Amino acid sequence: MPIPRVRRGEHQEIETLISEETFLFTKYLRDEKPTWQPRIVALSYGAPMLIRVPSKKIRERFLLVYELWGCQKAVDFLTGYYGIRRMMIVLDGRKVGNGDDACYDERVAYFTKRGLNKFNIVHELYHHLVYAKDLDMAIRKEEKEADQFARKILKGRSRF
Repeated sequence: MPIPRVRRGEHQEIETLISEETFLFTKYLRDEKPTWQPRIVALSYGAPMLIRVPSKKIRERFLLVYELWGCQKAVDFLTGYYGIRRMMIVLDGRKVGNGDDACYDERVAYFTKRGLNKFNIVHELYHHLVYAKDLDMAIRKEEKEADQFARKILKGRSRF
């Protein structure tokens, strides 16, 4: 049974869009449709980050551990805070491609010598958090949120 679209001017009413989306999702759940592709996409502007930024006290402790004991201990501190398995840091520029400074692949973050800095470490840690918490998000959104996460963790600090 098709649901007629109710239009007001050139804009569709949100209630009709939600009803249509609900109807299509129900058909998918009843195995009447082989796939379901959501048409309502979460807005990236103003939408909250999926992973919460730790308190100022935790951020300062992370920076202190980073300065005193190094990046691996600092990452271990934050993974312990989030209650997930640790992320290994490997300084191997050969694994990093496309002219990037760092990359993440299943619990291991690879860095070039040039790319081993606080910002990149926290950025790749965000990818590890997404992987460990099994969150599903678009690559662009994940990259954007990883940058925001790193900026918020390092708020008031220099980028390098």
